[in-house]
Amino acid sequence: MRPFCIATIGAILGIIIGLYLNSIVLFVVLALGLIVILINKFSKKVIIIFFIFSCVFTIYTNYLENKYSDINSKYKDKKTTFEAIVISDKQAKEYKDVYEVQIIKPEKFKMILNIKHSGEPILLEYGDKIKFTASYEMPATSRNYGGFSYMQYLKTKGIAGTASIKPYQVEVIGKNEIFVLKKIIHDIKKVAISKIKEILPENTANLCTGIALGEISDLSEEIKEDFTKINLLHMLAISGANISYMLGGIIVVIERLKIHKRWSKVFLIIFLVFFMELVGFSSSVARACIMAIFQLLAGLLFRKSDIYQNLAISSLIILSINPYLLLDIGFQLSFGGTIGIMIFSKKLLNKDKLEDTVIRKVIFSIKEIGMVTLSANLLIIPIMMLHFNTVSLTFLISNIVASQIVEISLMMSMVLILAVFIFKPIAILISIFLNPLLQLILILAKFFGNLPFSQILVPTPKIWQIILYYLLLYLIFFKTPDILKQFNIQKYKKVIFSILIFLIISPYILKIFPDNKLTINFIDVGQGDSMLIQTPAKKKILIDGGGSEFGTFDVGEKTLLPYLLDKGIMQIDYLIFSHFDSDHCKRTFYYYAKFESGCCGYW
Repeated sequence: MRPFCIATIGAILGIIIGLYLNSIVLFVVLALGLIVILINKFSKKVIIIFFIFSCVFTIYTNYLENKYSDINSKYKDKKTTFEAIVISDKQAKEYKDVYEVQIIKPEKFKMILNIKHSGEPILLEYGDKIKFTASYEMPATSRNYGGFSYMQYLKTKGIAGTASIKPYQVEVIGKNEIFVLKKIIHDIKKVAISKIKEILPENTANLCTGIALGEISDLSEEIKEDFTKINLLHMLAISGANISYMLGGIIVVIERLKIHKRWSKVFLIIFLVFFMELVGFSSSVARACIMAIFQLLAGLLFRKSDIYQNLAISSLIILSINPYLLLDIGFQLSFGGTIGIMIFSKKLLNKDKLEDTVIRKVIFSIKEIGMVTLSANLLIIPIMMLHFNTVSLTFLISNIVASQIVEISLMMSMVLILAVFIFKPIAILISIFLNPLLQLILILAKFFGNLPFSQILVPTPKIWQIILYYLLLYLIFFKTPDILKQFNIQKYKKVIFSILIFLIISPYILKIFPDNKLTINFIDVGQGDSMLIQTPAKKKILIDGGGSEFGTFDVGEKTLLPYLLDKGIMQIDYLIFSHFDSDHCKRTFYYYAKFESGCCGYW
């Protein structure tokens, strides 16, 4: 029995109940029902662990929901004087500078502070204590069916709301009002990024800081889109693969220095804690580092490390800090990909049949990368479809080609960062060899991103479709549980497969047939108007598409396209403009052509 795995499942159920099912009566009914189901299969210890963690995380999530609601109701649209600590560097936007601040008065919570570009600018630094008076702004929820909820997104960052002020309304009343070690680590990262940008050209410098320090804010949207198209976005930020490459390099150095194994493990644990603080506690970084720390601790304590337990412990720690991270895309992709690798890679890969020759080893190495990539994607493809409405058919080849180059580039980037603090000429020498590799990564991302089928547009799947997909995977890769063998499921497996596949694709089949309904949907696109009409004959008519004359926010890409895909609409039959003002039709012809071709994720 793996108690932490049971506890994690209970915690996840508790968070879901806390977020979506506020009735304690319903919770008790569900919990009792699960106990009845489990009581014949598992021990009382398992049931107790599961029930305790379900209860604790339900209560904890409800507490946080009430806390956010209280903050919103107390301060919404009210002029309030706040004292706060700046806990992020400036993010420069088109019309404003954005900071994350920790409010300390009148009560403690996090807030996004927008300082508008108006008059004499003010530059705030990490650790500054500031005072300002502003109207608290409650974050927007989703404005359309299935739309983006800014409130939910901020909760995954532990942030309650926002405020907008002008520079002269901010008063700096203290400096370095933050834990000294956090300030030192932050300054180390800031100096490292600055020195890398002095040595490398802009694009490759930004890529270097992305793969080595998790800092991708300066990368252009075009580069991010290229990596997203081919499911390589994880390579632009710190992930489990990056951590393993980095630790592999450090271990090689430690072995050469002939440091005692126990002391080397202690050093690695301290380094991983430092590294988490250095690059930020994103879900992927925290998961990879915590798992590595517990694996090292097992060695120090002469215990056998259990990767499933380590994964469960890391998820419990992360969700204990912020239960809303369960809804975070990074959390879902990181844990989903890791679980996929753990479960499917051994089933897809068979090393024993290979002869011990150089050619065979190379073939196996390529096959291993491919199967690990496939294993991760088997679990995360539905998540990608749910959040991004895309599927890539070139991810295998792109990962096989790019992963080795990224591994070498990462190791060289880490050495480069160390060298910029020790002896700059060595850093410059390393950059001469590193820059072409980083350029090659960018070229490969662009090349694979432009291949046919690198990004296929798909409608948003329903939650029940995703559950059926995972059930299908389970039946394919695992033996029938003992509890179900009495129903002779093995005999009817092919029939069950066929039924599951039909159910998964049935919503798309049913959309072809007339349903004698006329539906009219008004779409919130901001200043302009947009309306979707679906006739009884299944014709789709779009009247106006929204747009903005000023600003860079693309209404078609960010609002209208996700709305149509959430509705399962892949084709518009008629497009009508009421008039040609930019807030009704800006760039609509362009997105219409892109949408009809199905070659990318734009409307």
